[in-house]
Amino acid sequence: MPALAQLLPGLAACAGRWRGTNRLHDPHTKAAEDSPSTLSITPVVGGKFLRIEYTWAYQGAAQEGVLLVGTDPDKGELTAHWTDTWHMDHKVMACRGTLANEKQLVLRGSFAVPPGPDWGWRIELTPEEGRALRVLMFNVSPEGVSQPAVEATYAREPASATGEVGTERGLADIRQIAITVKDVGRALAFYRDVLGLKFLFAPSPELAFLSAGSVRLMLSPPQGAGKVGANSILYFRVDNIESVHQAIVQRGAVNERAPQLAAKMPDHELWISFLRDPENNLLGLMEERRAAPAP
Repeated sequence: MPALAQLLPGLAACAGRWRGTNRLHDPHTKAAEDSPSTLSITPVVGGKFLRIEYTWAYQGAAQEGVLLVGTDPDKGELTAHWTDTWHMDHKVMACRGTLANEKQLVLRGSFAVPPGPDWGWRIELTPEEGRALRVLMFNVSPEGVSQPAVEATYAREPASATGEVGTERGLADIRQIAITVKDVGRALAFYRDVLGLKFLFAPSPELAFLSAGSVRLMLSPPQGAGKVGANSILYFRVDNIESVHQAIVQRGAVNERAPQLAAKMPDHELWISFLRDPENNLLGLMEERRAAPAP
């Protein structure tokens, strides 16, 4: 079975931080209580799972929950484990579910209500075109009657709210760069094994993500934009450019230009070299070489 991110692209595309409102239908007071809520979605374990973490409050007391969603390859089902400081205390609920459609995830579990039969619990997560996210939770009686328990709605958290420094137009740091390639598997091997970048996850054979510091690289075939071998030049900052350049060439990169002095700046020298990947994309190495401090 493919990775969850491939099965549910709508939810996988919601990776990141969200902010909204959590409405609890309090079974004790029989009233609805709203509280501010945050939510984050993170692909983990090579993109095979999605970790969903959220916060809310009950009568002013902080609460939080975690939902880990994956797949059962043998049964073709979704699997999940859910816990919440208010709903579950120290317990974890095992859930199974299906994809109602490519955008909506539905999970079902159960909990004990002694001395009577167990009650059911249903969780629905529905992204809405990447702009909003809705999370619904229901109590389900032994007779199959659903009763709303939680209604939460979220909007994507702006960059300024996460502590990032943006411009007056709302832009912050560049976090992802797409590299157009013909063979994603071959390109992944190069960027991971030859350049030594950290592999993040690959939700499908034609899509892979790696990390270069705080910037994420996406490898994919042409999808309406980009041309194989004609991407913008990526410059990687290194120390000791001569040895790094030589090591990368020995691991299989094509040498385009050996390291050389490009410019003398007031406080450092800028050294540049160039390599090519298997798709003929040009890559740059750069070192800001500063003089050793005087004794």
